Amino acid sequence: MKKLKPGISLCMIVKDEERSLSRCLQSVKNLVDQIIIVDTGSKDSTVDIAKSFNAEIFHFDWIDDFSAARNESLKYANREWIIFLDADEYLDAKSVDEIKSFSSAYKHPTAFEFRVLSDTGTQNPNESRVIRMFSNGFQISFNNKVHEQITSSIKKINAKILRVNAKIFHDGYNESVVDQKSKQERNISLLKKMMKEEPDFYYWPYNLAISYMSIGKNDLAVKYLNKSYDDNLHINIKSAILNLLGGIYKTEGNWSESFSNAQKSINMVQNQFLGYLLMIYFYNHKKDYNNELKYINLLQSQHDQLLKNGSDLNNDISISSKNLQNLKAIALYNTKDFDSAQRVFDDLLIEMKNKFYKKDLNKYDEELYINILKSSIGCARDSNNVDKVIDLVQEYIEIFSNDYNGYSLLGEAFTIANKYNDALKVYLKANSLFPDNTDIQKKIATMFTLLGNEKKAEEWLYKMAGISDLP
Repeated sequence: MKKLKPGISLCMIVKDEERSLSRCLQSVKNLVDQIIIVDTGSKDSTVDIAKSFNAEIFHFDWIDDFSAARNESLKYANREWIIFLDADEYLDAKSVDEIKSFSSAYKHPTAFEFRVLSDTGTQNPNESRVIRMFSNGFQISFNNKVHEQITSSIKKINAKILRVNAKIFHDGYNESVVDQKSKQERNISLLKKMMKEEPDFYYWPYNLAISYMSIGKNDLAVKYLNKSYDDNLHINIKSAILNLLGGIYKTEGNWSESFSNAQKSINMVQNQFLGYLLMIYFYNHKKDYNNELKYINLLQSQHDQLLKNGSDLNNDISISSKNLQNLKAIALYNTKDFDSAQRVFDDLLIEMKNKFYKKDLNKYDEELYINILKSSIGCARDSNNVDKVIDLVQEYIEIFSNDYNGYSLLGEAFTIANKYNDALKVYLKANSLFPDNTDIQKKIATMFTLLGNEKKAEEWLYKMAGISDLP
């Protein structure tokens, strides 16, 4: 065994990663003691960025084999521990101290599964458990041309594999930042080669299906998911496959198949997100809001533990408590329990408001806040809570100052509350923003009438009719 120094080596393979490499290396600069970058042919500023972090740069000719490149990076690691990342990933800042702690607490050989949360362009990130850190010096190596694995090598030496809560964030599945078509076409080609080499290994059709899902070829995704499924597989793997099928069937509008797969999945494994969400979406589609609430409550009952410790499944999704609460409020609204729905909406708005105006929310939570505000306005209106409508619509107009519907609704609410002066001010403001709108002009005339100013009302009625010379 080679002589190793204390600490952690970061091993990476890269090619044309100028978009995200700096973010990745910045996230680990206070954790690792050695940075090894194996470049497989970059033509952009990737290498210069790596040098700015004092990385050791090595060049490797790409041979359509991710494991070969990964193993090349391991050759240069001289610390007791190895951590590996991709350039489109970055370490959660809160995980740095945790990693330092467990790297000094465990004996060699040991490997650690991290939580990888992938931004897929939706509010709900994908979550997987993946070995990302392991003992150096025990001839541990990667295998497979694509979706390279290190698990079998670690198991050969009977090393412990421990789950930890260290988190890695990943945006390589977000279409807005990475071209999925070219990425997945490369993966599909390599996966088909692996299927020929190991035709009976579930892992290849399973990942092939995920690649096809990523580019919208759901018919092929279903084909390969069904091919990957085997009763002899670990229950967590079977449950994950069923969820992926359920998700595709939901997208395709085949609700009975979505329900069937999701139900089987949660009967196998309770400690998960997606199976419950598919049941929630199914009952929402069926307008069976009481059963929808039942599954929302089931997921809520284990939600804190799921967020803390992660799902038992790979390729699960993670839903925030705010998103789940919003689903509950909408379901309560749909059962006509407006008071309960309004309380949930209010709690969410109070929790998120300050961060929204300070721009401390991510783009998905900003979008969620706006949707909650809109839903809350609808709930207050349907429950005839005029004062609540006024408060909420005033906030809405602060955010969307050029939305005609906001002014219309606010004026209507002030009118119902017999606050005619306030309604008039709203309509006059709307008229300045939307001139020549006869509907607004008619409402202004109506307000002057209600306020007893018949002369002004008449002026606005003439204006509405396009008559400039008053009698």
